[in-house]
Amino acid sequence: MVAIVYPNFSWPAAGTTSKAEKIAGSTIAGIRIPSGFSGTSLTFLACDAIDGTYTTVKDTTGATITVTVSGAGHHVVLPANFASVEFLKLVSSASEAANTVVKLCVRECL
Repeated sequence: MVAIVYPNFSWPAAGTTSKAEKIAGSTIAGIRIPSGFSGTSLTFLACDAIDGTYTTVKDTTGATITVTVSGAGHHVVLPANFASVEFLKLVSSASEAANTVVKLCVRECL
């Protein structure tokens, strides 16, 4: 059985973009949005180095991956969209307060 882990993605300062986290060897299966989260959607930035230049995560058609997250809860995503990502940042559609934390449901890639 493949274990699921829940890494925290946080906003160390107020703004729209979270701190980068390493997810290499894993992929995202879901996102747990806390109550009080300001944004109604998330997009994603990826890079091959923690301190590199991040670019928008897009699907096979070239469309930006966007997840609607209206309200607290567990939001499912398509894991294949993140299988090639090493380092990831979350981008909220609204400014989040400092220390806001979102948990991702991450599974090991087989």
